[in-house]
Amino acid sequence: MARPKGSPNKITADVKDNLRLVLVSFINCSKDDDSISANNNKKYFKMSQVKVLINSIEKSRASYLNTVQILSKENIEFKKDENSWNIIEITEHLYWAEFLGVAVMAKVLNEISEGKKELKYDSKNKGLSIEKIIDLTWKEKEEVPDIAAPRVRGSFKFWLTSFKSLRNILFEFGNKLTDDMLPVIAHAHPISGELDFHQRLEFLRFHIERHHLQAKRNIESYLGS
Repeated sequence: MARPKGSPNKITADVKDNLRLVLVSFINCSKDDDSISANNNKKYFKMSQVKVLINSIEKSRASYLNTVQILSKENIEFKKDENSWNIIEITEHLYWAEFLGVAVMAKVLNEISEGKKELKYDSKNKGLSIEKIIDLTWKEKEEVPDIAAPRVRGSFKFWLTSFKSLRNILFEFGNKLTDDMLPVIAHAHPISGELDFHQRLEFLRFHIERHHLQAKRNIESYLGS
C-alpha cells in the first residue's frame, strides 16, 4: 500500500501539538491544585490554635488512660488513706469536671452567637497561662466543688468508658469554636475566677495531668504496700 504523501511529517507535528496541549493542561491543573491546597491550608490554620489546645487535651487523656486501664482490680480500688481517692474516684471526678466544663463553655458560646451575651475580654487572669493562674489562686490542697466530686463510684469500666467518650463532645465543641473567640471570657472557675476560652481549654489539659500524677502516686503506694 502506498504511504500518503507528507504523512510522516504531519503525524509528527500533530503528536507534538498534542503533547504541548497536554503539558499546558498539566501545568494549569498543577497551578489550580496549588491554589486549592493553599486555600485548604488557610482554612486549616484558621482553627489551628483551637486544634492545638484540643490535641493537647487528648494527648493528656490518652496518657492517663494508658496508665490506668491495665491495672488490677486491687490496684484501682486501693486508697492510701481514708481521705484520699482511689483510681475509680479519680476517673469519675475527671469525667464530671470535663463534662461540666465543656457543657458550660458550649452554653456560653451559644448565647454569644445568639446575641444573648456580650463579649468580654478583661479579667484579673487576662494573658496568664493556666499554670500561672493555678499558682496564684490555688492552695496546695484544694477542696473539690461538690458538683464535680466523685459520688456515684461503682464500676471502673463505666467511668473509664465515660471519660473516653468526652473526646466526641470536645471535638464537637472545638468545631464551633474559632481562634478569635479564644480570648473571650467563657465562665468563672469556682476557685480561680473568670477564665477565657483559651484558659478553659488549657485547664482541661492541666486538670487531667494533675490527677494523672495523683493516680501514679496511688499506684506507687499500692506497689509499696
